[in-house]
Amino acid sequence: MLLSVLGALWILSLSGCGGGGGGSKEQGTVVATTAAEYWASGTEARWTYRRSDGRGRSTPSVITKTVVDAGAAVVGGRSVRRFEHSWGTTDDAAETEYRWLDSGAASGSIRRVEPFSLDENTASDEVAYDELQAPLTTGITRSQTLYDQAIDLDGDLQPDRVLIELKSTQSLLDSLTVPAGDFRRVLQSRLELVVTVAASSTGRSASVSESLTTWYAPQVGVIRREYVDSAYAAPTNSVVEELIGFDVAGLRAGLVTGASVLGDIGFGTDSGTVPSLASAVGRSGMLVAAVSATGSVEAQWIGPDGRPGWRARVLTPPEGFLYNSVAVAHDGSGYRVVAARNEPANSPSTHAVDGVTLDESTGAVRAAQSGLDLAVPSNQQSLGFLQLQAHPGDGSVMLLWGRYDSSYVEISPGLVMPVGWTGEARRFAADWAPVSAREVLGAGEPMALAWSSSLGQYLAVSQSQARLYGRALAADGSVLGDVPRLLASTAGDKGDVQLQEQAGAVWLSWMDVAAGGLGGSQRAARLGTGAVLRDGDAAAPGWALGSLSSSVSSVRLVLGSSLALQAGSEGWNDLWAVSGDLAQLSGGAAWPTASTSLGVAQPPGGSSANPSRQLRWSGTLGDVLLLGWVDNEQQASTPSDRLGYALMYPRYMAP
Repeated sequence: MLLSVLGALWILSLSGCGGGGGGSKEQGTVVATTAAEYWASGTEARWTYRRSDGRGRSTPSVITKTVVDAGAAVVGGRSVRRFEHSWGTTDDAAETEYRWLDSGAASGSIRRVEPFSLDENTASDEVAYDELQAPLTTGITRSQTLYDQAIDLDGDLQPDRVLIELKSTQSLLDSLTVPAGDFRRVLQSRLELVVTVAASSTGRSASVSESLTTWYAPQVGVIRREYVDSAYAAPTNSVVEELIGFDVAGLRAGLVTGASVLGDIGFGTDSGTVPSLASAVGRSGMLVAAVSATGSVEAQWIGPDGRPGWRARVLTPPEGFLYNSVAVAHDGSGYRVVAARNEPANSPSTHAVDGVTLDESTGAVRAAQSGLDLAVPSNQQSLGFLQLQAHPGDGSVMLLWGRYDSSYVEISPGLVMPVGWTGEARRFAADWAPVSAREVLGAGEPMALAWSSSLGQYLAVSQSQARLYGRALAADGSVLGDVPRLLASTAGDKGDVQLQEQAGAVWLSWMDVAAGGLGGSQRAARLGTGAVLRDGDAAAPGWALGSLSSSVSSVRLVLGSSLALQAGSEGWNDLWAVSGDLAQLSGGAAWPTASTSLGVAQPPGGSSANPSRQLRWSGTLGDVLLLGWVDNEQQASTPSDRLGYALMYPRYMAP
């Protein structure tokens, strides 16, 4: 890492810049005989950092970077670990680190090997050195000689001396707080790279240095770095990286980003329609289902640690049909998946909905039904906006859908318009047999559905003419209550409507879309029995979670047992998150405003252009919050859409 700046130091040394340092002969205090306590690794272990580059800037440039342990490697005959950085520390390019714990030696140091050359005319070689030198000793400065050679620098045919030293100073801190949590017994290590050039013809010498300070926490590894760049004047001369999340050796905290869920779901090759997808949380993980380019439904299970597990094609459309909408639920023992299909080449097109039940542990099909009996008046009327919720006690599910009637009706003398969308619902048993009549929920698009264990009801919310309407259904599927106008009209539509049960309440969240169709504000409120609004009134419901800029295209609210996360996609490419807690969400305190970039890197195999991104799914595994998004490639030559996700764990609190 520091060796990458040698080219600049070399030039500065030749120009006669001063500097340098020396070592101490004091005994020091040994705090540990080995660095093993501060070494952390494991294939696919992941660290997430907030990188703040203040070099030459009045306002630092802040991005989120990830470091992933990519596994074992051999460099220069040494067995090492390969760590991939999405951004470098000393520059803005991705970089690879080769590090290892030298446990076979008596020292037990953490070591690093890097390619090294003085300039483009000097042969490259690997240089190994102690990144964290054992025994860990405070109160002294120790030196390592990386290079000491006599070469002709000025062309006078006389050898000049080039000396490169690495000086390290260690200290022990009782505690250190970074965004990922509070850590104890933190080791601070300052490395200073010093280049000294002595010209034999003149007897003159010059030295210049750079420094990198690293803070290590037990079992977690690097939690903070600060690089001081000699090319800039203080105070705008440093890059600081602070840990905001990690997943390593069974320890997890904070924001963990950038993993791929479904690769090449292949909906398209441009920034057009986002594929239909849905998710549901089960007993030990989460299922994500998506419609692929071929019109089939693909499913991916994600374990409680956020790792992807089994994957399967769960629904294949009949000849001539394509699936276009999908919904997922968990019934207490398995996952239920439904998908609507039609004949895109036909007009009018026949529509139908198929259902399948999957074993949670393996993905095997337990029950399936082609053409669920929705009892709609005409199978040529479009079906969409599927929502599915399960009753955990008897394995039944409530299916909510939108039926679009294109026939015209007269709304005033000489003025006609299509009937439009009608929300409907029907309850199905565990074997997909219908067990209730079709319920007509009224005009509007069904947008959200939730089963409330505390209320013993299904709650549904739909939108029509920029208003939200609420309805309550009993477990048997019958309509219990109807709220004619749950929320009043605003200047724009309601977007990203969600219902989710948490802490004994059913939370409704939505985006009041501003005029022009982008931006606005996000609000949250609780619903009670009969879908009645509990917080505020129709004109001023719930609490505002802050205004959203005009570049925000989608927003989600994710609720855990104590954590809450607001997240959005902005400018089509950038994803951000604001973390809080349920007390703040309930109006007990102001909702936080400081956002964290999810820092998603370009997906493997993607085009050079940034993809169009939209948040599309979310869920909660205990107090682990998950956010999912779609990457839609804008310049890919083949189907290349992908799903990615980020996880938010509670902050780490050292014992």
